[in-house]
Amino acid sequence: MMQPGDARYRSSDLRRDLRENLKLATAVLMVVHQDLQDQVREQVREYLQAATKRPEQPPGLDICHLDDRTLDFLGFHLPEAYIRQVTGSDIAHCACAFAWDLSA
Repeated sequence: MMQPGDARYRSSDLRRDLRENLKLATAVLMVVHQDLQDQVREQVREYLQAATKRPEQPPGLDICHLDDRTLDFLGFHLPEAYIRQVTGSDIAHCACAFAWDLSA
């Protein structure tokens, strides 16, 4: 998947890449940081749109939240999301728990 900081890609390219990946995904791990609110909201909207296109089997959503504050800044509720709160920037725990849940 393309990385947001990669200057070679426009936001429309990243959005298209995200949509293509969501079509095939069975589970999604989203790493969220409060400082990137607009990008997070956009990616969550893309996830929700993808999920509505596959109502019989939407991809699961795990959110690894790298902040002590809540996700209220999203402006909407994510009923099916599993939110893993992480202090600091150690996402290894989230990634391992996500992988463990996939294999179970």
